[in-house]
Amino acid sequence: MEREERLSRYRKLLTIGYSTHRPESLPFAERLMEKHDAIFLEDPETPGFESMLKSEVSVEEYLMATDTEYPEFGRRLCRVLRRQYGKAKRILQVEPFIDELLGIHEFFADGGAPGQIAPGTPRFEVYMAEKRATGRLLEFYKASVDGDFEENVRAVMAFASADAARFRLRDRMRAAAIARLAGGFSSVYVEAGEIHAGLFKQLRLRMSMETRIAPTFLLAPVYRELSGKRHIFGPGDILTLRYVFHPGANGPDLRLLAARSLLYSKLLEKEEIIDAAEPHPHTRNEIETIRKAGSLTMEDCETIFPAIRVSSSADARAFVDGFLASNRNKGRNPA
Repeated sequence: MEREERLSRYRKLLTIGYSTHRPESLPFAERLMEKHDAIFLEDPETPGFESMLKSEVSVEEYLMATDTEYPEFGRRLCRVLRRQYGKAKRILQVEPFIDELLGIHEFFADGGAPGQIAPGTPRFEVYMAEKRATGRLLEFYKASVDGDFEENVRAVMAFASADAARFRLRDRMRAAAIARLAGGFSSVYVEAGEIHAGLFKQLRLRMSMETRIAPTFLLAPVYRELSGKRHIFGPGDILTLRYVFHPGANGPDLRLLAARSLLYSKLLEKEEIIDAAEPHPHTRNEIETIRKAGSLTMEDCETIFPAIRVSSSADARAFVDGFLASNRNKGRNPA
């Protein structure tokens, strides 16, 4: 009764659909989209988007102009969005951080200089956050080529910290834009990457108390079936989220997460998997890889890292499988 009374106070619904850009998430996303008046995508404003929704240009033509990282996901998402558009849903691209970043690229291409970006503006905030994160990423790339294990662990931690600061800014900017746009709708579906856990807090600060904010992991039913949990994050995402919510955090647990993330990124299948016989191949692969990485000690990671640092993902998986099997044969339970 108390829960029903609490829910009855809400006049608006905002659902955050947390997911990855994998085709297997889209049936879950579409079912949620059906229940909302508006759909806010985690995309910058893109030329031709409205024309694609109206079928004035083909999906393939639209995607060629966007240079999407996940082509099959992009194709299927566009078809989902067209169906929703045909049902009179309002569909908006809402990602102001990336809008500003693209504007910065255009500004530099036209001859602009960093010193001409006015401090205190959103563009300046984006420029500085991106500059710091990109610098740390370049340091990690350098360490991955010629650095030892400890240098790589430190580089991962430094990048994760800078990346977390960038995510905090992205979530803050996006929440402000969503709050401004959501007022005209009784229900809104917000697409969000799983790493944007901070978006919920930022929206709660900005949305009226009449709005129910419902964070939802789209693939939770699949995760529960395969792992018994609503969701499992990889070690790199856990590390980044620790920094998102606790800037300046440090300690051996973070070092272990960084070490495991070095191996996790090598073991995870990167390419899009389309398998008619397996409806959720990426989720299964992620859970299996998280379990493998999560079973490794700091000493294990230090032993494995030099053996697989230049290996293909397939060869890295074979090596780690052999390593874990050897540990089991020696009587150690790696799980």
